[in-house]
Amino acid sequence: MGGLKVVHHDHDRPVHDPPYQVDDGQLVPVLDLPIRVARLLEGAMGAGAELVEPDPAPGDSLLAVHDPEMIRYFETAHPRWSADGRTGPVVPDSFGPRRGGRRPEPGADVRAEAGYFCRDTATPIIETTWRAAQWAAASAITAARLVTEGTNWAYALCRPPGHHAARGEYSGFCYLNNAALAASGLRAHGRVAILDIDFHHGNGTQELFWEAPDVFYASLHGSPRRHFPFYCGYADERGADSCRGTVLNVPLPDGTDGKRYLGELHDVVARIAEFGASHLVISLGLDIARDDPVGTFELGNDDLYQVGAAAGQLGLPTVITQEGGYDVPGLGDQLRAFLLGLCSS
Repeated sequence: MGGLKVVHHDHDRPVHDPPYQVDDGQLVPVLDLPIRVARLLEGAMGAGAELVEPDPAPGDSLLAVHDPEMIRYFETAHPRWSADGRTGPVVPDSFGPRRGGRRPEPGADVRAEAGYFCRDTATPIIETTWRAAQWAAASAITAARLVTEGTNWAYALCRPPGHHAARGEYSGFCYLNNAALAASGLRAHGRVAILDIDFHHGNGTQELFWEAPDVFYASLHGSPRRHFPFYCGYADERGADSCRGTVLNVPLPDGTDGKRYLGELHDVVARIAEFGASHLVISLGLDIARDDPVGTFELGNDDLYQVGAAAGQLGLPTVITQEGGYDVPGLGDQLRAFLLGLCSS
């Protein structure tokens, strides 16, 4: 049962392909392009992975992580949007306050719910978004099952990504938190560590496990002073008082190269080892690579191999969930390098 497996559903797969996102007040091309899936699959297979179909769509297992009212919203948002005569994707035009405001009741105008659950204008919903998000979640949940059954490394090829999605919020191209769903399934088997190496801080994952003494969340990311999600990801955020120290944030400056990144990563890996996790979840963002159009780090493919090798030194059964990474021509080689490094230890 050991070895590397890639979990991916490619039969009648609904394609999440919004026509645009709203960024800096303008309609701009979507960065999370469907072609990313093909490039990532090439990279995983090039690393020697065995292809596995995910289990059926996750259903009620989503409730272990997410607000049932947000799930209901996802199920109905686009049909209601279209029934109201609106064209194009669901994008909020106002945002509800979390303090001092009322939560929209079921049946409220879909615009009110969009602005309550969504925290940005870059995460549109089209007709196929919900089904695509469910398949991404199913891939992560299946990957977690595989490692509990003896697989060493299970790579969930998730699109849309997930680490910005919180219990009752979605943003940053993320609708369901795939890494958190995987970690939730692993908690019955012991302590879990989540290593988030996306260029952006995983604010949703941090929130979901802020008060969890059995889950260690560590993230290396671009400084939130300059980069999304802006409002969290600082080094002094360390978890709730009852389990202080189970969150570790390492914000890094623009231009961080492989040497600096790997030095910080080795310290993080040492902290994970001290935590005593029985399983590891990696939120893999390839937007840390040199040519990514979003990230500002300077890691080459040799560095990505070393990043994978550093994580692999923990020797833990590992789920990898795909997060960002938008350098489409380079994605396959980037993923292959990381996975080969991970499996080399």
